[in-house]
Amino acid sequence: MLFDATTGTDNGFSVRGRSTIFANTDPLIVLDNFAYDGDISTINPNDIERIDVLRDAAAASIWGVRAGNGVIVITTKSGRYRQPVKIALNANHTIGEKPRLFDTNELGTADLIDLEVDLYNKGFYANALASPSAYLSPLVKLLADRDAGFITADAAAEKISTLRTQDIRNDYLKYYYRKSQLSQYAASLNGGGENNRYFVSVGHDRNQDILVSDHSKRWTLNTQNSYRMLNGRLEASLGLNYSSTEKQTYSGNILNPTYLKPYVSIADNMGSALPVNTYKQEFLDTAGRGHLLDWTWKPLEELGNKNKYDKLDNYGANLDVSFKLFDNWTISAKYQYGKGSTTTENLLVEDSYYTRDLINKYSKVNYTTGEVIRPIPLGDILEKDLLQYTSKNFRLQSNFAKSWKEHDFSAIAGLETKDYQMETNSGTLYGYDRDLAYIAPIDYQAYYVNNITRSSVQIPGSPTQYRSTDRYFSVFANAIYSFRKLYSLSGSLRRDESNLFGVKANQKGVPLWSLGASWNIKGETFFHVPWVDMLKLRLTNGYNGNVNKEVSAFVTAQVGASNRFGAPTATIVNPPNPSLRWEKINMTNLGLDFALFNKRISGNVEYYFKKGKDIIGYSPLAPSAGTTSFLGNSADISGRGFDLNIHAMLLHTRDFNWSLDFLWSRTLDRIESYKVNSTPLGFHVGYPFNGLFSFRWAGLDPENGDPRGYWNGNASIDWGKINSADSIGRTTIYNGSATPVHFGSVRPTVSFKKLRLSMNFIYKMGYYFRSPSVNYQSLYALSASNATHTDYLLRWQKPGDELKATVPSALYPANYARDNFYLNSEVLVEPGDHIRLQDIRLDYSFNLLRGKKELPVDLYLYANNIGIIWRKNKKNLDPESLLLPIRRTLSLGFNTNF
Repeated sequence: MLFDATTGTDNGFSVRGRSTIFANTDPLIVLDNFAYDGDISTINPNDIERIDVLRDAAAASIWGVRAGNGVIVITTKSGRYRQPVKIALNANHTIGEKPRLFDTNELGTADLIDLEVDLYNKGFYANALASPSAYLSPLVKLLADRDAGFITADAAAEKISTLRTQDIRNDYLKYYYRKSQLSQYAASLNGGGENNRYFVSVGHDRNQDILVSDHSKRWTLNTQNSYRMLNGRLEASLGLNYSSTEKQTYSGNILNPTYLKPYVSIADNMGSALPVNTYKQEFLDTAGRGHLLDWTWKPLEELGNKNKYDKLDNYGANLDVSFKLFDNWTISAKYQYGKGSTTTENLLVEDSYYTRDLINKYSKVNYTTGEVIRPIPLGDILEKDLLQYTSKNFRLQSNFAKSWKEHDFSAIAGLETKDYQMETNSGTLYGYDRDLAYIAPIDYQAYYVNNITRSSVQIPGSPTQYRSTDRYFSVFANAIYSFRKLYSLSGSLRRDESNLFGVKANQKGVPLWSLGASWNIKGETFFHVPWVDMLKLRLTNGYNGNVNKEVSAFVTAQVGASNRFGAPTATIVNPPNPSLRWEKINMTNLGLDFALFNKRISGNVEYYFKKGKDIIGYSPLAPSAGTTSFLGNSADISGRGFDLNIHAMLLHTRDFNWSLDFLWSRTLDRIESYKVNSTPLGFHVGYPFNGLFSFRWAGLDPENGDPRGYWNGNASIDWGKINSADSIGRTTIYNGSATPVHFGSVRPTVSFKKLRLSMNFIYKMGYYFRSPSVNYQSLYALSASNATHTDYLLRWQKPGDELKATVPSALYPANYARDNFYLNSEVLVEPGDHIRLQDIRLDYSFNLLRGKKELPVDLYLYANNIGIIWRKNKKNLDPESLLLPIRRTLSLGFNTNF
């Protein structure tokens, strides 16, 4: 299982690579026998008994059309029959460091001032200087005042020297950021009598994030009760769970590079907020002739004026009834009900700059009467989103198992239904008063003149609503036969239907199947290798599926504005497709399980090959059809790789133990067919989906430092043609996979008496990334938080620099095609191979006397995100965090059971 941002999954991890192009890429999460539709972060980790990752088709077969990306099965804890009451307590506290703002590749204040002075002298700010309202940085305003004679050159030079000594990052670290604090508490009680068992747990987390305005808390409650009746033949279980998460975050842009230059101060020496203009001061002094709201922006005061509140509530109930018809035959019925909601409220109080700025932009002043017409009324603004879902799952299943003589046979068969309904509502409320529950009426259809741009605009935030219903019906069967516990055969069959797909597809259903066999070599009479304790060979082949909810069996259209005759218009996005069906992924898996030297060494190795059929992709259509492309089951994708897992007990004595866990995975996918040409740097047939393509690099022009590529085999600066060409090997080059091909971990663990120390080294190999560099358009405009890259200082400046420099000259005015070519050229591609010390954990276990009983206690210290210990790239970059270093954390905790 790969944890990496390049996987493209919502959860940041993938199982055995990519199996789709546009469909859902996340592995299926199964919680206590049913697919989990909620947010995985709401699950209390202390309630988890075990986690199983199902990789091959046979293991994941029971989950059918949603198992194509792998299945992660989470089983929560439960009580046991005839067990005394047990209580478990867990608590830990984690401290995280502040962001390391100075460990970046951003230009320093002095270098940025030199750049702004140079741009000023070249006339870059001429339009802003001529505009009555446009923003001017403090430095540009100072230079303009100097040239206008409002300040002497010496006074201006002295002020500029003062600006060179300032760095806004110091203010950020002083006023905006803090060390994060996370406290987690959990308690559980479980036990059971002759005919009942129970488990109850409660958890609470409190999080103080790195931004001083951000914090969150979470409560979880989980109960499980089971009863046996009729001499144990009938068992009924009821589970109830609840989780509630509340978050408060700042919804603005703290690091706004457009206005917050590195030399700007947001607070004076006393810590009082200082204004930072977003418009010219002359405009602010005269706008509305005093009738408008204060237009001053004080960033330091905004932390309490622009907060987003998120509340996530999830409720669940599970009912499980099983009846043992005979000793070897059981039928069971399981029902799960889930309900949840996510409420997001972005409260922009009237005093916030955002609210004042928006009200002023739409206000119209009658200077004769002094009346101010405000289409956006005074008061708070509330941007609200509400997502609600209801999930109903039912499974009826029969389990049969029988052993006789040298034979073992087990089978399950059943049916399953699922109904998932979701509704979202969003909109913006103006003139909001929480105490009076009042909102002002707004005309979202009318057009108003924006006082800054003078263009006609509508008021943002008109209400929207979205509803969806997903229904599934499935029948399934699975059987395993074993002879003499040496040879085993397995098979499964599943048929799925859903309202998500076309009539023709549902009429046929989607048959998914798997076959498997295993051979216990160690049990053979001819096998006499004394140091081999276990050796089993496994082979499986079968189909799983995947779902793309963005595609419909019906015609999809986008409604547009009315035409000149006043009639509504619509554009076809995708034509109807009655044959729309699931994506199908065939996987073949060959595995070997082993244990050696009295089980001192154990593990498994698996090789797999998978091929995706009916993958959703675009196909060209004749324009006469009303659209030029069609999204349907038209693509194919494949993948292959292996997984190696080894556990070794290197040394074992009464007081000292030394073990090693080693994981190594290799995975690489390949697009086999796709009917529409992609962009030059997009995915291509015959290459991985996350392949990294770049423009070929021909060096810098020795005369002017322009970046050069290739066109028709020759060095060229025709960047427009090169950017739009699609010729691998001529204008572009394939660098390799952008997702790690080889990855894994090494965890040595040493224990001595009551102490235990483990370290986790993770490695990722065989992939490439594009390193950031200077983008002159962004640099000149400071339009992005990472615009000021230090590569600017390494640029070509004179003939001869091209012999050692790879950064183009600073062309003025900037050229988009030139920047785009350079930023996507092979000269910026670096190998991503690295080894990281991910975490270190130290445990101390001891017993406390509690009366006549001993109370086992485990204290632990856990350090996470320690840092990279080796990297292949020569720029000293962290491939997983190119802007800011990953924050390190330190945890202290304890757990006990009694």
